[in-house]
Amino acid sequence: DRDGPRGWVAMPMSETALALGLALGIPAVLGLVAVLAFAYRRELVLWMDRRLIYNTESREGLGFLRGNFAPVDEEVFRGPLHVEGALPSGLRGVFMRNGPNPHFKPLGGYHWFDGDGMVHSVRIKDSGTVFYANNWVRTARLEQELSHGQPLFWKIGEMSGPKGLLCLLSYNLKRAFGMLSVSDGLGQANTSLVYHAKQVMALHEGDLPYVLRVLCNGVAETIGRLKISRRQQEQQQPQQDKQSKGSAPLEHFTAHPKVDPETGDMHYFGYNLEHAPHLQYGVMDSKGEEIKRIEIELPCGPVMMHDMALTRKYAVFLYMPLFFRPQEMVQPGGSGFPFVFDEEAPSKFGLLPRDAEDGSEIVWYDLPAGMIFHVCNAWDEKSSEGDGDVVHLYACSTTEYDLDLVASASSKYNISDSFVVGLKPADIAAAGAAGAGKTSNNKSRSRSGKFIPGAHGGMALMGGKADSGDVKISINKSTKIGANFGISSRNFSRSKSRDGNLSRSVSSRPRFLEYRGDGEDTDAFSLVHFQFHTDTGLAQQQTVFDHRNYNSYLVEFPSINSAFLTKPNRFIYLATFCDGMKTNGIIKVDLRKYWTDGSSPVAARVMFPDKHFGGEAVFVPAAESPDGPAKAEEDDGYVMTLVYNAVKATSYFMVYDAKTLKELAKVDLQVRVPYGFHGTFLSEEKLQAQLKEFAANSLSP
Repeated sequence: DRDGPRGWVAMPMSETALALGLALGIPAVLGLVAVLAFAYRRELVLWMDRRLIYNTESREGLGFLRGNFAPVDEEVFRGPLHVEGALPSGLRGVFMRNGPNPHFKPLGGYHWFDGDGMVHSVRIKDSGTVFYANNWVRTARLEQELSHGQPLFWKIGEMSGPKGLLCLLSYNLKRAFGMLSVSDGLGQANTSLVYHAKQVMALHEGDLPYVLRVLCNGVAETIGRLKISRRQQEQQQPQQDKQSKGSAPLEHFTAHPKVDPETGDMHYFGYNLEHAPHLQYGVMDSKGEEIKRIEIELPCGPVMMHDMALTRKYAVFLYMPLFFRPQEMVQPGGSGFPFVFDEEAPSKFGLLPRDAEDGSEIVWYDLPAGMIFHVCNAWDEKSSEGDGDVVHLYACSTTEYDLDLVASASSKYNISDSFVVGLKPADIAAAGAAGAGKTSNNKSRSRSGKFIPGAHGGMALMGGKADSGDVKISINKSTKIGANFGISSRNFSRSKSRDGNLSRSVSSRPRFLEYRGDGEDTDAFSLVHFQFHTDTGLAQQQTVFDHRNYNSYLVEFPSINSAFLTKPNRFIYLATFCDGMKTNGIIKVDLRKYWTDGSSPVAARVMFPDKHFGGEAVFVPAAESPDGPAKAEEDDGYVMTLVYNAVKATSYFMVYDAKTLKELAKVDLQVRVPYGFHGTFLSEEKLQAQLKEFAANSLSP
């Protein structure tokens, strides 16, 4: 009888035992699986990486792991080295240049920004002897990967399409399983170098700086991640005041801080794409103690912000429309890449008084969409027409930009290493078809033409004539003053519509570049003069000179005499780009010619020999004269750079006279130095000062 009381059904003993076994066994099995998964979590995640993410061989599409972009695989020390010519008698110290150099071969896509930082140093001693050394910056990221023996962190070059999301999932699993730690940051310290408060620091905008100790022979040792301390009186403020002045921890630090030559204070910012505050602005005094940090609300959410400008009265923030939109990675019709340049959004320039107590005092000025990575200089002066100020800003700017084009294994742009010499029609069509539908506002937009990497990323050189017609520039309601903009009257006319939007009528767009003589008009990084009028709200921009007359498709990596930072300066040194990220020379710009008669401001230039390519040119002031630095002229000094000989596969350290760009000395480094980003010169006085500081703080081994 299977009927039990009250309608219950009695089960045979065997079925009861089976049900009981299942009830107890399934959780036990699941528990065992969980225990095994946790025990072998590292192997499980790495297996997922191999099977789902890195299951196909990554094909090098743009060449950032080939030629002289390829990393070197060891740290070396060379010297004494042969000097051809003569080094200036007063020149002593260390030339240092930072750049990406991945320690491990990338498993997937690779972006030029992804490599581990490596500092290349050229030591010039009192005897005039020269030595070379290269050293990885031992970041927390690199140390963790070294302990595992392979790459583990996500990379910008992998952030494309569904696999990009899998990379993020794998990265988060590694964090959850304790394989990775981000408590000490995840930056590569690969972008630039700065000397401040008797410390040399390697910088990357995705992390805090790393402090280096530069030894007497030029070797750069990594001390550790910078610990930012506040000045004592800041620590004693009431808690409510601290909260209003940047109490959120600073996680990121610009690669281009500005050191005021008059006060010794270092001004910097950090932007955060993940969470608020999306922008923080800070100041460290000459001793390295933080004296100010405030949070700034951004007009339209987080964007990539690489550089800033500084005048005696203002800190200037560059809010370019390179937005972080992760939905583009999987959205139908999207770009597949999370960073999107929105050409329909304005570029915004924020002027914040240096004595501001909080971010509410910032004023935003709008101009047509553009992209700026590097600032030359800025200064303010009293307006001749009112009670306000006029802020002058010189920077390298472009109106077309695509960050994804520096990802070497991009699935969308299959461009050969010789694309700058001339693409075949099939290649152009393939690139155009791959780029079709790229959009930032869900509207289908066809893109075709040639694609060339920009000076700090990738830019698109669009084929065909420039479009004509009205372009609407929407003015954000947070703009506090008149939202007009001005530009050279021969290029644009302006009017303000009733709805508060700005209509830009394009009469004849500036012709920045005729690419290789093929008759195409396009936009490229050019030297641009910006003006902002604080009394009227007028913003203006104008291209300073036509660099295509100097065998260059773009100019970038600006350098000036740092003693003139925040003050009117006359000379700017620019690298001329001839072939992707390869530079073929240096141009010296005299702004006085631009201000006075409008003639070509190019005062001098140097062209590297055939099949020789360089990078950023660093200005180094000459030794102080007996009359003091005030008596020295702005261009009294030297220009230094590294030049690669593609025939001999070796690199040279070059020194030029900053007045004439005449070659003074050439040093064969006897090694290949990969192309990189930014450098600095550490004078003998600064070199010894940082060593004494370490000794005083018991940081010596």
